Amino acid sequence: MRYQQFIKRLAHTIGISEKEMHEVMRVAADLIGSTIINEGELHIPEVGKFTRVARKTRQGRNPHTGETITVPAHCVATFKPAAAIKDALRAQTGE
Repeated sequence: MRYQQFIKRLAHTIGISEKEMHEVMRVAADLIGSTIINEGELHIPEVGKFTRVARKTRQGRNPHTGETITVPAHCVATFKPAAAIKDALRAQTGE
């Protein structure tokens, strides 16, 4: 599903305009990002957990030239879905 379709469906379900829903999503995305950056994690029940993870400096390879390069240390955001979502996905694939 594309973002615009999601906004339209969510706005219709809640009973607000698409413009208002865009604003809600913008504010939510800003808040999620700043919470992960400043506090390290954000748990949203029924959705999952966003976590900030520090990656160490490592050696990598330039795929075009084959040259060894140093990938600097950096932080990334990870997401772990809630148990209900994982269970629903497993049920779909028959695991």
